[in-house]
Amino acid sequence: MLERRLEWNMADQTQEQILFQEKIKAIAALAVLGFGMVFFYAFAEEYLLLRVVVLVASFMAAAAIFLFTERGRSTAKFLQAARVELRKMVWPNKAETLQATLIVLVSVIIVALFLWLIDLSLSRLMRLIIQ
Repeated sequence: MLERRLEWNMADQTQEQILFQEKIKAIAALAVLGFGMVFFYAFAEEYLLLRVVVLVASFMAAAAIFLFTERGRSTAKFLQAARVELRKMVWPNKAETLQATLIVLVSVIIVALFLWLIDLSLSRLMRLIIQ
């Protein structure tokens, strides 16, 4: 019984250490991102190219740090799976897109005319009832 408690305590410590490391990485990513943004606005009189390069580099560094977290790895896996699914999709060609667009436009015009006729009929009926 004592051995199990020690194993659980060790597992809890390991889990706590992992969570602490994840938090440190997330804070580091936010700090790098914040540095880039502060640099961009604090040095407004400097060259725009330099400011943009530092900002983009800080975004890339923050993304790299984020990818080393568990949440970052799961996000990368999700994006990779989404990309695979996107490649499986069959996109319509130009003619099919044009035909679908024309069908939608004609349908909208027909529904608009139908609703206009109903509105016109009901408004005339209301005038007859009121007068």
